[in-house]
Order: sequence, then C-alpha cells, then structure tokens
Amino acid sequence: MSICSHLKTISTQSIVKLSAVKVLGLVCMTLQRINSVRRGGFDLVQPIFQHGFKRIGFFPVLVIFLLVANGVTLYLHHNSNDVPVYHPASVKTRVSAFAPLATGSQFEQGSQEEVISVEKSAIREVSQPLSTNDLIVHLKQFGLWDLDGKNEVEPVIVPGFPVNLQHLDVVSKKRAFFHTLLPVAKVALGEIAEERQQLLAIAEKLPHGTRITATDSGWQSAVTDDERSFLLKLAEKYRSTEIVELLERVDGLPVSLILAQGAIESSWGTSRFATQGNNLFGVWTWGEKGMVPTERLAGKTHKVAIYESILDSVRDYMLTLNRHMAYNDLRSIRLQSADPLHLAEGLKLYSERGDEYISDVQMMIDFNKLQRFDTLQLAGQPAVNSLNS
Repeated sequence: MSICSHLKTISTQSIVKLSAVKVLGLVCMTLQRINSVRRGGFDLVQPIFQHGFKRIGFFPVLVIFLLVANGVTLYLHHNSNDVPVYHPASVKTRVSAFAPLATGSQFEQGSQEEVISVEKSAIREVSQPLSTNDLIVHLKQFGLWDLDGKNEVEPVIVPGFPVNLQHLDVVSKKRAFFHTLLPVAKVALGEIAEERQQLLAIAEKLPHGTRITATDSGWQSAVTDDERSFLLKLAEKYRSTEIVELLERVDGLPVSLILAQGAIESSWGTSRFATQGNNLFGVWTWGEKGMVPTERLAGKTHKVAIYESILDSVRDYMLTLNRHMAYNDLRSIRLQSADPLHLAEGLKLYSERGDEYISDVQMMIDFNKLQRFDTLQLAGQPAVNSLNS
C-alpha cells in the first residue's frame, strides 16, 4: 500500500467526525487557490495547509490536501500548453510597443523606436538555449547561477527560455527563471534610468508647465536639436506632452516586482506564450502577429503578443505600467514609495482577480525573498538607485 493510501485509510474516521461545513470550507478554499497555484507555483499552497492544520487537525488536512493536489497535478498536466492570462479592465490600448506587431495604428508603430539605451558594449547576448542544461551552463559561465554574497550581476541577455524548463525540480526551476530574468530586467531598467536622467537634465531648461508639441516653438528655442528630437519621441512613447507627467511616467520599477509578475504570468517561464512567443507578462495585441489563446471567448479578436526576446517582453511590460491609465495608482504610489509590496497594490486592474492577484504578487515577492535582488547592480553599468532619483 502506498504512503498516500495508508494515510487516507488511517484518517477516514477522523474525516467522518468532521463537520461537513469545515471539510467543504477547506476544500472550497483550496480549490479557489488552484488557479493561483497553477500560475504562481506550489508555494501558495503553504498558507492553506497551515490554516487547515490549525482548524481541523493534521491528518484530515493532509488527506484533503493530497486529494486536491492530485487533481491539480492532473489539471496542470492536461493544460500546461496554455496558461490563462489576466488583463486590465481597459485592455484595448494595451498593445505592444517593441514587438514587431502590425497594429494598424500609426501611433503604435511610431512608438516602437527606442529613445535611448544602456551602454551596449558591456552587454553580452548569448545564443538561445536549446535545453535546461544549456541554460544552466550559460548561467554558471557568467556567474549567475550562484548570486549569494554578490552586489552586482553580469549584463547577460538570454533570448528566451528552453521548452523543457518544467522538467527541472522546483528549486532549480525557480533559480533558473529568476537568475535568467534578473539581468534582463536590469538592462531594461537601465534604459529607463538613462531616459529619465536625460529628461531631468532637459527639464531644468524649461519653464514649469511646458507642453512638448511639435507645433509649439516656445520650448524648442531653449533646447538643442537633439534634445528636441528626444523629447518629441519620449512624449510619443509615453503618451504625454506634459513635462511633469513625463517625469511621473519615465521611471523604473523594483526588479523584485518584475520577477514576481513574470513568474506568475508565465508559470515560471514554462507557458506556451513564454516558450513560443517570449511573452512573460501576458500582454495582448490586436495586430496580425500573435498567438490565439485556446481559452479565448467566441467573438473576441485579441491575441497574445509575440516578442523577439524576453528583453522586449520586459520592455513592453514596463512601458505598459508606465503609460497606461489603468496603472495611475501604481505611478502615484511610486512617487511616495519604492517598496515593491506597496507598489503591488497598484496592480488591481492587471488581473480580473483584483485584490487576490495583488496578494499573489506580494506573496511571491515575500516567500521567495525577491527584494534581495533589488540592490544588485549591473557590472560595468552606471548604478541604478532608488526610484524617482
């Protein structure tokens, strides 16, 4: 007899003695979290187990947990090719800014051009890993596999995740995902930091309340031709002509928040959207190029955006949070705090699950101690310090 079967047998009498309300309540609570488990990892099951243990005892909880976990395992096995993605309520403007998408919008096509980037000579782009072994070799080669005690990481860009990442054990999979995405996110944050630095320098030359428009010649006489071109492109990219609002939008995010949402939205880099389209954050598009979700409702026309690399996915995700009206609250919080747990409260419209999604992001950050990565700097790059600097 297996261990599971033995435990079920010796706990039968205990379960019978439980009130139906307690058992049903625990099962419902566990089932309610299945979607979070599927998208965020089995770390999220731990609070449920602990709660049930306090309420009704060890063996009944263990039996119920095993039964539900078995169902979750089968569910994940049969549905692992397509992870559901959740989106803001006002999602129609949430299209890709960097992926080569034919959106049909002249504005979107124009915003695909990068305004500024970090020093490219120090960035190392490696080939696409064909397997988890290849990926781990890359990480070890550049000192990214073990980050304990380090205060900087090499700016190594891996184009995408291998298709067999799910075959790793949980600990190795989490390390491979976080340590691969970490330098990629830092590079993208460095690009935004340079944009902000240049914006701050130009803003000092302009009077308060300046509007950046091509037809207004007043502000243009105070800047150089290069600065004029930069501001016009930045205003288009971030969808604002107000200097004050641009300063609120052109800013970074804690890397811990990026890692947490990437893990949840891409199921640790194993979803179909991640492996086939390098889409780690579930961004939609209405262009010709994209992947059709298998769970898309009849009459819907959206697709899941496809990117050339996970770096482009990170760029687009951050641009979405920085310019979309659905994240005004997040940007308001950022003016006062760089705490990722606090910033996560501005993600209510990122998912139809609302507050539960916020809780999942916060738990992901806290349980995996992701804030330890926030202070790491890119080797050979200017330091990127606190937000709003």
